[in-house]
Amino acid sequence: MTNFEKEKGKAYSQRQLKNRWDALKKEWKAWKKLKSEDTGLWWNPIKRTVYASDD
Repeated sequence: MTNFEKEKGKAYSQRQLKNRWDALKKEWKAWKKLKSEDTGLWWNPIKRTVYASDD
């Protein structure tokens, strides 16, 4: 049993882990796109909020 399996208390298949990785990667790309200037939204790292202009 690996340390990861001991910590989580459950064994995951490589396919399950790959599916989760792919889903997280897709969500990260969407978040990164939202934070870009192309959408007119900006991330405020101090307040940890999204800023949108009135335009």
